[in-house]
Amino acid sequence: TSGNYTVPNVTQGQYTISITLDDYSTYSFLGSMTAGQTTTVNGSISLQAPAMASVSVSNITGYSATITWTTDQQASSLVEYGTTTAYGNSTSDPTLATSHSITVSNLTPGTTYHFSVASTNSHNLSSSSTDSTFSTLSPPAISSVAAGNIATDSATITWITDQPSSSLVEYGTTTAYG
Repeated sequence: TSGNYTVPNVTQGQYTISITLDDYSTYSFLGSMTAGQTTTVNGSISLQAPAMASVSVSNITGYSATITWTTDQQASSLVEYGTTTAYGNSTSDPTLATSHSITVSNLTPGTTYHFSVASTNSHNLSSSSTDSTFSTLSPPAISSVAAGNIATDSATITWITDQPSSSLVEYGTTTAYG
């Protein structure tokens, strides 16, 4: 948008005048004025796509991850993701916000995923990030399973995992267990 902007009755001195409007670029004017002078600044500002910052991935499990970022103006949230830069999957939230958080789920454990985030403002102007990657956690590998101290009513089952893990032993007189 453009137009004339009037700054009346200022005191003498150096001034920086900025014309700002949400979702628009800023027009700045630097100049000197004498006391009582009215100055008209003929400026032009234009709509801007949201600027993105702080794209990050957290809460990574074997099956999901949360991707967050910020924008300098209210905008929607979109994450495109997949095992290649062709992506193939997306998750979105149309809510206009400046702090964005999208959880992608139904992922495969031990897999590297490519992703890009995008945001669109109320003027339908969009921006998107470059390609980034994250890897989901692999399930623990179990080895050296052994039964020991076997008695008529008890046994000790031991095993080793390649990462810290919770434990569960299912047992019974058949493969249906309990």
